[in-house]
Amino acid sequence: MLGHICSLHIANIWPSTALPEGRFSLVHAAWKAYRKQFAYCVFPRLCLIALIFTQPFLITSVLNLLGKPENDRTRNEGYGLIAATGLIYLGIAVG
Repeated sequence: MLGHICSLHIANIWPSTALPEGRFSLVHAAWKAYRKQFAYCVFPRLCLIALIFTQPFLITSVLNLLGKPENDRTRNEGYGLIAATGLIYLGIAVG
């Protein structure tokens, strides 16, 4: 049943493709028919890549903070880094 619904989506898009006989016309029609579903898969993956990419910057910031003397500013920076650490690792766990 699901295959029949998918073929109806592609069949509705197929006449509007630029060259139905072209080399990548099926891929183009599938992209036009299911671009929202592709976006649902790509966006979380991009967020996960961004979170993994920020880990070295977080560790560098924590190590720089450890070398500074303690005062109100560094204490607030520490709280911010604690929150950033929680958000990064929670995001990675959810992703």
